[in-house]
Amino acid sequence: MTVEFRSIKTKCELEDVFVLLEKVFNKDRAFFEERIKNNPAYRLKTTWVAIVNGKISSVLQVFPFCINVPPLTFNVAGIGNVATMPANRGQKLGHRLLDKALSWMEEEAFDLSLLYTGIPSFYEKAGWHSIPENYHYLYDKCEGQALEDGMKITPVQHSDLPEIMEIYQNYSQQLNGPMERTKEYWTQQLNSMKEHDHFLVAKHHNQVTGYIRFQKADATIDIIELCHQSCSNTVFRLYQAALSQEENKVILFLPPHHELFTHLSHQTLYPFEHHESMWKIISKSSFTNQVNDLIKKDNGLEYIKTEDHYIDGFYKNEVWTRLSHSDFLTFFLQGKDTKEMTTKDKSILRDTFIHRPYIFWRSDHF
Repeated sequence: MTVEFRSIKTKCELEDVFVLLEKVFNKDRAFFEERIKNNPAYRLKTTWVAIVNGKISSVLQVFPFCINVPPLTFNVAGIGNVATMPANRGQKLGHRLLDKALSWMEEEAFDLSLLYTGIPSFYEKAGWHSIPENYHYLYDKCEGQALEDGMKITPVQHSDLPEIMEIYQNYSQQLNGPMERTKEYWTQQLNSMKEHDHFLVAKHHNQVTGYIRFQKADATIDIIELCHQSCSNTVFRLYQAALSQEENKVILFLPPHHELFTHLSHQTLYPFEHHESMWKIISKSSFTNQVNDLIKKDNGLEYIKTEDHYIDGFYKNEVWTRLSHSDFLTFFLQGKDTKEMTTKDKSILRDTFIHRPYIFWRSDHF
């Protein structure tokens, strides 16, 4: 048996990849074609395959993007469409393919990698760490209040994009984790909306003041993005417009302390943890250099050093704290403590990093 691991080289090989994905996931190939071909960052070299006896038998897709952790920007390798033909399972093709793709990601100087999975143990063996995301749900009905004078809620139009992009950019500066989006990316998102996808904008005297993106299915509405300018009343108006009498459960995929929670203070919000997200540090040197550029040297750490399994924080050239990659990333990205952290660790991290709410918008999941 001959086995080759590499990125694909031709569009014909990409067609073979679509055939494999359709068979393994039992989904129409159009789903995968749109996911890949509509991504402005897609290149053939980001699709990795295992070829057994001349036939593509396993596949892994890398989705390149950037996230903001103000004032820093990190290059991230999203991992998705990981699949192996049933006849080739048990040959460890997936693990071996993941190792090859990891080497390439290191060569390309990606800082981090993010993936979403229901089988975390598979990726834990390769160094990814589960970092849960916290969200809320509630049971609500639209109560149909009149909009304030001068404010209109309308479906998005392509002509709204410049104002929407500015709102998104400004709102993202308050958060850790949002994806950097180009105009091409925004346009592709609008063009690829499905029947269950909804995108509304709020306009006050013909100026866009905010927008909401949500999905509806099975009497449930998922609020997957909600950004606005200074007019906080816009948030609740958009929320009202998204609701209808058909839905009774609302899932809020929003960052902690989002302005909408203030408007819903009279409601019972049920918190829950989403356990599918996993992170990994790819380029230790690049990640470390960026973090060290950010560190405040007056109160907290002076610098960090990233090793294979832990991160040391230094003060006066002595190790002041030692954390696992998982614990460090949990605090660095989300500002959350873990049960493994000591009281000293927590105090040092709080003195070193500015806390911002975290969100990787669900509308950007791959």
